[in-house]
Amino acid sequence: MVALVHCRDRQAFVDMIGDSGYRVAVPLRGEPLVAAVRRPTSPIGR
Repeated sequence: MVALVHCRDRQAFVDMIGDSGYRVAVPLRGEPLVAAVRRPTSPIGR
């Protein structure tokens, strides 16, 4: 299974991963997964 999440821009991504509420959930997010990867990308055509 693959889950993709869209952030409106790179700064929104940086803000999200820097948020204390996000960091609290980090250990829980990866427990049931084989791999958890956060990778910023650029839209095609930009």
